Amino acid sequence: MLGIILTFISGIILLWVVYQKPKYFYPLLIFTTITTGGLMIPTAVNFKGYTLSYCFADEYILICLLIGAIFAILSRKVPLLKEKTNLLMRIYIRIFILMCIYMIIQAIRGIIVWHDLRIIRWVIYYLILALLSFILSTRDFFVPSVKKILLYIFLSSFIYFILYLGHGFLFEILGKTSRFSLDVQGNFWSGSSYAVFPIVIAFLAVIFLINSQNYYKNLGWILWIIAIFIILYYDSRMGFWTVFAFIIFSISANRFRKTILLLLFYLVIFVFYYGQYYYLSKINKYSYVKLRLTEHLVNVINFGGNKVNLDKLGNALFLKKIQDNKSNIFNIWFIEPNKFDLDRTLNIQAAFMAVQEKPETFLFGYGIHSSHYIMVPYLKQLYSKYISWAKMPKIVWTMGFPALLVDTGWIGILFLLFCFFLCAYGIFNHTKWKFKTYRYILLLSLGIIFLWQFVTNILDFILFYFLIMPDGLIMQLAKNKQNDSF
Repeated sequence: MLGIILTFISGIILLWVVYQKPKYFYPLLIFTTITTGGLMIPTAVNFKGYTLSYCFADEYILICLLIGAIFAILSRKVPLLKEKTNLLMRIYIRIFILMCIYMIIQAIRGIIVWHDLRIIRWVIYYLILALLSFILSTRDFFVPSVKKILLYIFLSSFIYFILYLGHGFLFEILGKTSRFSLDVQGNFWSGSSYAVFPIVIAFLAVIFLINSQNYYKNLGWILWIIAIFIILYYDSRMGFWTVFAFIIFSISANRFRKTILLLLFYLVIFVFYYGQYYYLSKINKYSYVKLRLTEHLVNVINFGGNKVNLDKLGNALFLKKIQDNKSNIFNIWFIEPNKFDLDRTLNIQAAFMAVQEKPETFLFGYGIHSSHYIMVPYLKQLYSKYISWAKMPKIVWTMGFPALLVDTGWIGILFLLFCFFLCAYGIFNHTKWKFKTYRYILLLSLGIIFLWQFVTNILDFILFYFLIMPDGLIMQLAKNKQNDSF
């Protein structure tokens, strides 16, 4: 109840601030979409005694910001946007809004099919996204300079990561429970694969910051170190590979010396973090460290074979697949099937099977929220064939891509792909054609955002759409005309 009250009061205050000072709309948009995305607000307790929590803080705050912005527009405090845009950018705005309208129709369809009024949330969700895109593209809300944007990203990411780290420490030290426990993740904060998502914009900001002047550079290194601690502390596999991708691509914007420093900082913290397990283990220290590394990487690498021996697995972690003559891409090995996530590859295959039933489901899917139920029989077939020892849930909570495919069909997927394509075009259009430019780092971040849909479902994360929408964060960073010198 306290969380609900605080969230409600915060939203009302922000509404008033935006109405009185419209110039704070975009900075507050950056700050709130990053700091509130992974928070879960406990709302009730079900019949089994489990707390029911939902990630709707960022949605409520955005509604309050938009109401404040509308009041400011009606009071004529915000002028019309005079800047001309080219044809493809105008198409970009329309495609994004059309996608939101299509999703609203699919949400209404889901309400009708499943008789579940809770799906109204998705009607409101895509309505506010469409409204946000329309307002940003038609009104001049005083978008700050890229330096200030980076400061807002730093501040919000810093607060978010510190609180997220503190959340884990608090439960482990005072609560004497694991930070990975379901009593911790899913009550006050979402699971790590979802909660770590802001690390994409944080790493992007790091590359910009460490190439800037004065104290901005130091802020970049501080954020880099904190972000590394986050992915290691919460064993974020997607974060692990995101770090290496940014290190490799940073050579396109950094001097070689800075790229080496980024790598060294990461390796030092990585060795320090996993080295602790060598000293914590009282017996068989080497095997314990190897086990921890295996747990960190096993769900990223596709081993192709059935359940394998842990020692054999440890020897092949970084270099090769383990497979037998009958291996295929669906035979993924689990360390402990009852404790690990559902096999992501099987979820993708089940989604393809589900939409191929009829031409209309191939194009339009089954309606939002349908993936929870429609995928069950298809996953049962795949589980019985490939991972028969794993328990099949009655309701499927899958990743973003299969959920979107089943719920909205290929039309929904194509809408989202068009948005990513047009955002990439915007990056090309606003950055210089040469090697030492931020173009490739921006494109990398766009690619990682898309791939995150294959790891977890971040479609209800406001930040996901705010990053890729017209006049969103990535586009604003790309539009900076001095991005090769500042």
